[in-house]
Amino acid sequence: MKSACGKARLGTVAILAAATMLTAGIAAAQSVALSGNHPEVAPELATQLTSRAAANRPLEIRLSFALRNRTELDKVLSDLQDPASPRYYHWLAPAEFDARFARTPDEVQAVIEWLKSSGFQNLHASVHEVTAHATVATAERAFATAIVSSPDGSVYANATDPWIPTRFAGVVGAIVGLDNTLHSQPASRLRAYPSLPAPPGATEPAPVANFNSVGYGFGPADIYTFYDETPLKNAGTNGGGGGCIALAEVSDYLDSAVSDFDAAFGLPAFTPNRVFPDRSSPGPTDAENEVLLDIEWAHAVAPGAPIRVYIGKGSNGLTDAIRGAVTSNACDAISISYSFCGGPGTFYTSTLDAMFAQAATHGQSVFVSSGDSGVDMCNEGRPNVNEMSADPNVSSVGGTEFVPDYNSFGNDVGNVPESAWNDSSGATGGGASRYFTKPKWQKGPGVPGDRKRDVPDIALGASPYSPGFYWDTDNGGSAQMTCCIGGTSIGAPIWAGLSKLIAQTTNRRLGNMNRRIYSLGTNQMPGLRDVTSGNNSFNGVPGFSAGPGYDQVTGWGSADMADLAAYYPVPVTLKMAPHTLKFPKTAVATTSNPKTVKMSNPRGNKKHPGRPVVIFEILLYSDSKQFSETNNCPPTLAAGATCMITVTFTPSSATQQSGSVNVFDDGGYGALYGSAGTLLVGTGQ
Repeated sequence: MKSACGKARLGTVAILAAATMLTAGIAAAQSVALSGNHPEVAPELATQLTSRAAANRPLEIRLSFALRNRTELDKVLSDLQDPASPRYYHWLAPAEFDARFARTPDEVQAVIEWLKSSGFQNLHASVHEVTAHATVATAERAFATAIVSSPDGSVYANATDPWIPTRFAGVVGAIVGLDNTLHSQPASRLRAYPSLPAPPGATEPAPVANFNSVGYGFGPADIYTFYDETPLKNAGTNGGGGGCIALAEVSDYLDSAVSDFDAAFGLPAFTPNRVFPDRSSPGPTDAENEVLLDIEWAHAVAPGAPIRVYIGKGSNGLTDAIRGAVTSNACDAISISYSFCGGPGTFYTSTLDAMFAQAATHGQSVFVSSGDSGVDMCNEGRPNVNEMSADPNVSSVGGTEFVPDYNSFGNDVGNVPESAWNDSSGATGGGASRYFTKPKWQKGPGVPGDRKRDVPDIALGASPYSPGFYWDTDNGGSAQMTCCIGGTSIGAPIWAGLSKLIAQTTNRRLGNMNRRIYSLGTNQMPGLRDVTSGNNSFNGVPGFSAGPGYDQVTGWGSADMADLAAYYPVPVTLKMAPHTLKFPKTAVATTSNPKTVKMSNPRGNKKHPGRPVVIFEILLYSDSKQFSETNNCPPTLAAGATCMITVTFTPSSATQQSGSVNVFDDGGYGALYGSAGTLLVGTGQ
């Protein structure tokens, strides 16, 4: 089916039919339209929807509930990422989330009774959604809308927003299934030819660069070198220590392909855990390459992290896989290498957003590919984005390309500048959301003042050519190492793996990482590699250009993994008391009695343990050296420890004098970060 994401007027027949049904449907009942709940279809598709859908056509309806207490929830989401809040990193369990923000049993039951009385059958309900079955005729009567169709019946959609009883306004968030324009697609692209010539000067193939002569591209060791994961590996950081990585997928996969990839590249053998939220496997589908890619590269970056593969089935399979990963709360990182196109806007702002908001309260970090069709994600002929990746509670992952610096054996020897991915295979998605407004944390140099949620947030290598990435695939039931694959689906599982490395070093879940990422980018802290060249123009649609700081092509850029792991934790701020040290009037050329400044390193607590801070230098600033200091501070101040700085004042004139004592430290990072200080004030007489 063609992508169907654009907004256009439906045919005349559809509009007249919709008006007739709407008038008949609302009748005497107290009803309200569920705004934004009809698909925004592309112009070429809209002209096809000129017939009425068959009255006896069966439909599966998913009615998603809106969350309760949304204002309170938004405050919780903010506090969970605010170091100054007592709620900081105090995650909610699923049961607590449901009790505070999901619908009540009485509300759920009332919706069930309404649907039953309207003729819906085979109802299955939870506090999150109701699944029901009906014919087109039943759905049209219940929701007071017309369902229009292409003449051959292959595409259908409700022509207007559905109407629901007024008492359910604010209870029902979205109704999915009145159309079949909503669809997902993997965010991966294959290299168009099997291999590339050996790098210049290559004398022999190396397994990480040209396995069995299938082509030159990146293997795990190249990622470790290029994105600076090697120091973490050498320190024993492998993503272990609890939790797991969840992959949302819509295909089963060949186990031997995973084990073959691990054996070929010397990775620890492991067995992913399959989870079927729809109770049975869909079998291998045309998305099998995607699931294998996700498993293999998530494991390559975080080999110590268990992986749970949530495999959905049917037209709602990806939604079910995401919900399963969120509500089980088993994993603290979730990777989604897919995009959605079509469907009603409420699917993104209610169905998906409710799940991602819940994930953020659990402390789950969610990474979604920004898409592979550049600025025209859904082939509308105008700018549009992967709206799933634009949800404020997920990190949108764009793509880059680069020509590696290989040695004579074909191994990468270090990073080179990256540019925005845009080649014959595809281009990185990016732009402004049509549904989500700009979150408070989305600010910094380069961020547009458009009041819209902009994507992506971050990026990683994506081109299947420059450099291209190995994966082991299913060749008719046999594992086969293949070169090369790309797409923004590479970045999502790798960033999920990176989040596990950071979580291991901090010994805690990270949750929605965007607030911290934007802080690091704004302050030009190490860990993010700015991408300043390239664009995502695609399909004849002018796109956006990469530039210094944030951009709608690669976000804040790609990662230096070791630096990001070091600088991601919020810095330790040493406490100086008092903030101002005042001396009594002192005779000129006479030294005052000493006064002291107490410097302390917060102890932290069990959930947020303190960190030792390296003290690089204690400097005293004053005119004519009228203040002086001594101290008993050690080179490293342990968490919970204190030291004293002793200051004296020797005025040189009968005037007020000022100065300061400043401490330069590493903020717990291991590198110069900032300083704490105390103001000094004295008067000579």
